[in-house]
Amino acid sequence: MKLKYRILKLNAGIPIAVLDNKTAKKLGARAKDRISIKTFSNDAKEIFTILDTDPSVKTNIIFVSEQIKDYLGLKKHGKVEVSLSFPSNALLFIKKKLNNHQFSKKELEVI
Repeated sequence: MKLKYRILKLNAGIPIAVLDNKTAKKLGARAKDRISIKTFSNDAKEIFTILDTDPSVKTNIIFVSEQIKDYLGLKKHGKVEVSLSFPSNALLFIKKKLNNHQFSKKELEVI
């Protein structure tokens, strides 16, 4: 989904992205879901982060932190591609372990 972005003047130490609830629902995401943010330039970059929602954010606008701005090389205003991301393999393996299953050798190497 193409969205306009705005830069949060916030340096939290980790990448942060904020959407309103309506836009998040259109994306199929909820707060704490993992999302992908990608630029449209010739040397497109992509970053994965955890989504937060806030009803005060305008519809179809994503607020990104300084870390995301710096990593993707974003200007003051523009558009980015935002999509829902699947959980990492390591997370799926850890969930498997919590359900009392044994890890294979390959799974241990991934973690």
